[in-house]
Amino acid sequence: KGWLLEPVLSYDEYNPSDRTADDTQRTLTTGLNLMPDGHDLKLMLDWFHRLKYRDTDRNPWKEDEIRAIVQLAIH
Repeated sequence: KGWLLEPVLSYDEYNPSDRTADDTQRTLTTGLNLMPDGHDLKLMLDWFHRLKYRDTDRNPWKEDEIRAIVQLAIH
């Protein structure tokens, strides 16, 4: 038994108001999940990049996040 490595890639769009198209928020998530085979433990490292969604945004990197998460399933 060893470790399982799971790549993560997702793209999400969210518009809080249907009336204005320029408020659409776009997020690109990349990451890796590491799990010991046969255990209920999961280590996750994700990078969230909020894409520029308004012409007035000068710094599209300002809301980026890196998250490290440890998940343990208890039965």
